[in-house]
Amino acid sequence: MAWRKNTLLLLILTVTTCSGIGKHWRHVNLERQAWVYIDRLNTSKHNIVTWSLTENCTYWEKHNKTKGMHPIQAQAKLAPCKVVIKNKRSLEGRSCIGVFMWRWRHTIESPFHLPVTVRLPILAAGRLPPRMYTIDLNNLTKGFTHIEKWGPNASVVGPEVFKRQCKITAKATFKGYFVYAKARSNKPDLKWRVVGAGRLHNESIGLMQLSHRTLSYDLKGLYKEFLMCHKRNKRH
Repeated sequence: MAWRKNTLLLLILTVTTCSGIGKHWRHVNLERQAWVYIDRLNTSKHNIVTWSLTENCTYWEKHNKTKGMHPIQAQAKLAPCKVVIKNKRSLEGRSCIGVFMWRWRHTIESPFHLPVTVRLPILAAGRLPPRMYTIDLNNLTKGFTHIEKWGPNASVVGPEVFKRQCKITAKATFKGYFVYAKARSNKPDLKWRVVGAGRLHNESIGLMQLSHRTLSYDLKGLYKEFLMCHKRNKRH
């Protein structure tokens, strides 16, 4: 059975190398975009001494996080794959190895986690008992692979292979406010300013303003799913 174990390794290496996501790769750094915004303000005001995208700063420690006026909160939502699968026969009761691969070409880096939870398998949903898997979509500069096993004989690759792929999209949303502080000429304390996340919009790199305090970014990529299963044992 050694050749079957090697087959699984070869399959993973091949798909990882040949990701098929195309040449249009884009990685956006949200903190870099905020720095550009602050630097632009400083060209006229010249006295901004500190700023923060997150709640970890003096301003939010001293001020109440009232409704509608709070630090930026991030979330992500993964859109369902649109793939038509004609054969949906059940694989329940079989031993299967599932190889699940995500390759992203539009990504974003920020100081916020962007968790999404999926039910595996995705494209063969309903054919095996589902397994929950959580992905953090923040700073996905590289693709990644996850493996799941079903049944007692899932240590080796089965002869029946189910394989599908689809384009994937996810929307990351940043809602709330970030802050910066200016030095006062005649007072020792700082003067804070609160800015809605939507002010960091830049359509040329995919950062879209939904409102003055809401910013969004669409992640895009390719998802591949392989199931290698043993045939069902015949009952006499």
